Amino acid sequence: SIETNIIYAKIIGIDGDKLVASLARHGVQVSQPKTKQEIRIVTHIDISREQVLEAVSIFEKVISNISD
Repeated sequence: SIETNIIYAKIIGIDGDKLVASLARHGVQVSQPKTKQEIRIVTHIDISREQVLEAVSIFEKVISNISD
């Protein structure tokens, strides 16, 4: 199997620019490689599992706040 540290996600029902800006304010950097409704997430080899879980928690918080 192929292992990668890159995730592409399609954003549905949320403004992509707003999501990217909100994540950045919380210290999570993502890019919009093709469209404003798609994000690219890349981790570095030195990122720990705990840091990934923290980023997931931030995603949940930000998405919840934007969706309200």
